[in-house]
Amino acid sequence: MRLTLRTLLAYLDGLLESQQSDELAAKINDSEFATDLVYRTLTASRNPAVTSPKLDGRGVGADPNSVAQYLDNTLEESRIHEFERICLDSDMYLAEVKGCHSVLTVVLEKVAEVNPELRNRIIGLPDQMVSGDPAARSVSTVNQPDAIEPDDLPTASGEESSVNVLMQDPKNMEDIQRREQLVRPKMDKATCYMESVESSTTWKLFKSFSLVVIIALCVIRFNGPINQENALIGSLFKESVDGATVVAMNEDQGQEDSDTRQVGDVTVKLDENGQAVAVITSSDEVAPVDELEQLREQIAENKVVEDESPQDDEELKVPDDLDKPQLAGEGDPIGLAVEGAEPAEEPLPERVQVGEFLADEQITFVKPQDKNEWTRLVTASPLFSGDRIICVAGFNTEFLFNQNIHVRIVSSGEVELVAPDSEGLPQLVVHSGKVVISNQGQQQAIGLSLAGRTGLLELPETGSEMFIDTQRYFEPGLRINQKEVVPVVKMYGRKKGRWVDAIEGSESPAAPASGYGFYTLIGRQQIRYKIANRLPEWISPDWMPHADQRVGETLGEVFAMQAGPVAEVLYEQYESHRLLEVRGAMPTVLLQAGDPTAMVSALGDSEFRSRWEGYVQSLSEVILTGKDEASELVRILKSQYGDDAELIIRMLRGYTAIQLEGEEAIDLVENLEHSQMAVRAVAIYSLKRITGKTQLYFAEVDPVRQSLKIRAWRDSLKAGEIKYKQLPSPEELLN
Repeated sequence: MRLTLRTLLAYLDGLLESQQSDELAAKINDSEFATDLVYRTLTASRNPAVTSPKLDGRGVGADPNSVAQYLDNTLEESRIHEFERICLDSDMYLAEVKGCHSVLTVVLEKVAEVNPELRNRIIGLPDQMVSGDPAARSVSTVNQPDAIEPDDLPTASGEESSVNVLMQDPKNMEDIQRREQLVRPKMDKATCYMESVESSTTWKLFKSFSLVVIIALCVIRFNGPINQENALIGSLFKESVDGATVVAMNEDQGQEDSDTRQVGDVTVKLDENGQAVAVITSSDEVAPVDELEQLREQIAENKVVEDESPQDDEELKVPDDLDKPQLAGEGDPIGLAVEGAEPAEEPLPERVQVGEFLADEQITFVKPQDKNEWTRLVTASPLFSGDRIICVAGFNTEFLFNQNIHVRIVSSGEVELVAPDSEGLPQLVVHSGKVVISNQGQQQAIGLSLAGRTGLLELPETGSEMFIDTQRYFEPGLRINQKEVVPVVKMYGRKKGRWVDAIEGSESPAAPASGYGFYTLIGRQQIRYKIANRLPEWISPDWMPHADQRVGETLGEVFAMQAGPVAEVLYEQYESHRLLEVRGAMPTVLLQAGDPTAMVSALGDSEFRSRWEGYVQSLSEVILTGKDEASELVRILKSQYGDDAELIIRMLRGYTAIQLEGEEAIDLVENLEHSQMAVRAVAIYSLKRITGKTQLYFAEVDPVRQSLKIRAWRDSLKAGEIKYKQLPSPEELLN
C-alpha cells in the first residue's frame, strides 16, 4: 500500500483492514515527514483557530468541489498533485480534507435507517401529486411559493411512468430489488477501502475481539493495580516488588541476610535507607535491569564531558519566600536574585509629554512609569516619557511622536517612550513586535533602541519610512543573567530611510537610489545589508494575522461595553467567552500585560491543547527574561502546581546540548508519564523543540493509554537520539 494523503486519511479514520493498517503504520514510523504530517493533521483538525475555506472559493483547493472530487477519486490526475501540495502547505485546507473525510466515514459506513412507512409515503408523493391528491399538494408546496401546481406539470414520459409504477407497492421479487436500487443507492463512488470495511467479516471479528479485550482489562483493573497486588493476576508477578526490577543473587542462596525482608512469599533486599532494591531468588537467571536506571548508572560511571557551567548541576528549588529580598546563593537556584543587598530606589525621572495617541478604536494599553497598572488609551490621550505601550492582538496602534514622527505598532507589539536627549533628539525603545516609523514633518532623525541594540534612524525627507520587525532570542538552558537577551531585527528603508548603528566599527550603507535597503541585526554582530526588491506584506495598514482578526473584533465589542481594570476585563473573557478561539487568545494578551496566571492555568486544561506549544514558548521567554517577570511566574506556578512547579520551571529554562548528554534527557522522557497534565505538556513540547518529533504523543491523553508512544521515546533515549536536530540559534528567527 502506497503512503499517500488519501491512504493516510483512511488510516486515521480507521477504515483500513488490520493488515493494511499495520503496513501503513510501519511506513509512517519510518518516515519523519509522515509522522509530522499525521501530527499536523490531527492538531489542525482540532484547532479552533483554524478556519474553513470560503464557500465560493475558486481554483484547486479553494473550490469546495475539488475537495469532494478528491475524496470521491474523481479529481483529474493532473490536478491531484497540486491539490495535495496545497493541503500540505496549509493547515486550513488540511483540516478541511480531514474533517470531510471523517464525515464521509460516518455517513458511508452505515446507511441511515428510515422507517418503512415513512419511506413508502415519500416515494408515493410524486404519483399523488400527478393524481391531484390535495394532501400531497399541501405537503409539497409548503413554504414553496414558486412550486408548480399539478395542472402545470408536464405529462410523464414512458421512462418516468415506469419509475412511478415501480414506486408503488411491489408485486414481485424483481420489483422489490429494482425498487431497492432506486431507494437505497449503492456506494458506487465510495473508495475501495470503504467498501472493504463494510463487507469485511475479518473487520467485524476484530472489533468484537477488541471489545472483549477491553472488558477483560477493565475487570482486571477493577480488582487492583496490574502488579503482584491484583486479586486476579497477582500470582503472575513474581519478580517485581515495590517497583524494584533489579534481580540479584544472594551469595548464600536461601539464607536470609540482615538487609532483607520477607514480603509475602518473596524475599527482597533492602538498601541502607530501607528501600527495596532487589528480589532474591533461587534461580541462576538474572532479569534485565530497568532501562532508565541503567542509563543513569552509565552516565554516572562513564561521563566524560564536564559541565558547561557550575550551575548546571544545581538542583532546582522553588523559593518558599519569594516575597522577601534574597541574596545570591540563598535559595536562589534559578538566578532570580542579584548579588549584594537590595539597592536603594532611585527617584523616577521627570515625566515629559512626548506624543499623542490618535484613535481609540484601536485597543491599546499604557502603563506609566510611576504606576504598576495597565489602562486603556482613548483618542487624543497625551503620552509621556516612561510610558510603556502595548498594541493588543488584532489592532494597529498609531500615535504621533515628537509632533512630526508617526508610529504604527502592528498587532502584539510593545514600545517604550523616552524623553529627548540633551540635544533634543527624540528617543524610542522597541521591545518587541512590528513597527512602522515615518517622517511627517521636519524631524529627520530619531534615537532608537531595538531590544537592546541602539542606533540612529535617519528619515531625511517627508515620507521617509522604516519598517522594523524586532524579536528576541533566548539561549536555552542557561541561568538568568548568564547571557543577555539577543535582539534579532529586520529593517526595511523606503524613501532614503536609513539605519546608522551605534556599535563602534559598524558601517551603515547609504540609502539606495532604487529598491529598499534591508538591514539584519543579530546581537552585537556587524550589520548585514542588502537591497530588497519588495517590502514585506505586513507593512500594509490592512494587514493582520488571520488568527488575530476575530480576537480584535471581540475585544473591540467588549471594551465598548465594559469599563474597569484591563486585567479584570481580559480575565473575564478568558473564563466565560463562548468562543474557544477568543478564550485561547486571552492568556497571551494577559501575559503581555504582565499577568501569567491565565496561561499557567491553561497549561493544565485540555480545552486549550491547540495553543499549548505557543504557551510553552512564551513562558520560557518569561523565565529567561529577567528578575521581576520570572519571580512572579515562579510564584504563580508554585501556587497552582505545588511541588510540580520545579519540574515545569526546569523544562521552561530549556537545555544546552551538554545538559542533554546527562540525566536531563532521562528526566524529560520520564515526565511524559507524569500525573500532572501541565508537566506532560511542557515535556512533549520541549522534546519537540529538541528533536523535531512528537512520536504522536498527546499530553492531554492518559499516559496509560500511550504506552507504545512512550516506549518509542524510551527507545530514542536509549539510542542517544534525544539531542538537538539543529542547535537553536538567532538565525532561526530570520525565517
